[in-house]
Amino acid sequence: SRLVLLKAFYDILWLSILFIISSSKFFIIYRVAVYVFDGSSCGWFIKREKDLEPYRREAQALYEQMHDNFNKR
Repeated sequence: SRLVLLKAFYDILWLSILFIISSSKFFIIYRVAVYVFDGSSCGWFIKREKDLEPYRREAQALYEQMHDNFNKR
């Protein structure tokens, strides 16, 4: 349980970094909210670990896209 919380905290941390440099702020807020609710064992949005994977992939794709845009400048 503590490991899950720790992992959720880590994910929230780098999603927060994305949030700061991202223009699609509500997208990130929604994702973080999902992590927070799941991490506090309410699990309102997400019941199983594998359900997190699409969100991770989306956030990762967003990060890579912004990284590419930054490098093009």
